[in-house]
Amino acid sequence: ALTDRDAAADSIVHDIRQEMEAVARDVANRPRTRVMYVIGIEPLMVAGPRTFVDEALTIAGGDNVFGDTRARWPVVSIEEVIRRDPEVIIVGLGRTAAEADSVTARLRTAPGWRELRAVREGRVHWADPYEFNRPSPTIGRSARRFAEMLSDVGPSESEESAGRAAPGAAMPDNNLDGRDGPDGPHGLV
Repeated sequence: ALTDRDAAADSIVHDIRQEMEAVARDVANRPRTRVMYVIGIEPLMVAGPRTFVDEALTIAGGDNVFGDTRARWPVVSIEEVIRRDPEVIIVGLGRTAAEADSVTARLRTAPGWRELRAVREGRVHWADPYEFNRPSPTIGRSARRFAEMLSDVGPSESEESAGRAAPGAAMPDNNLDGRDGPDGPHGLV
């Protein structure tokens, strides 16, 4: 009651919950899609567990391939990305779509990246970092956009990968270094 805007805040929270629930209902019967959300290339930093990006991806029908790390924003190696082989990659960096296209073009030719199924099959999407990389009242809209980005994976592809062991299941804990990232500790995978 400090600013006397409780009703307005409650309304925003209600709208966000409704949008997130609607997205979850819309994708409930779809196979889950293995996805990686990139926030940095050098070093390679991705969304991990317990982040607003991870939550929105999960609601949108995605399984974050780095959702098993202890770090919220882990720095990872390209070798680990290759091992986890996401079906979709979402790149949340670049100030404009043209800049993002430049990053995507570099990924198509970069060693390691070009071997990834998502890159080979054209399932690398750009997410405007000003909209997607910050927690805000637009998270419901972000989840909706994620659901659209994840919808281009055919059922046979997601069902095929659904039989795999959880990404990183055998990864030892000593691969984490405990350095701080954008919103807390992160590790090197």
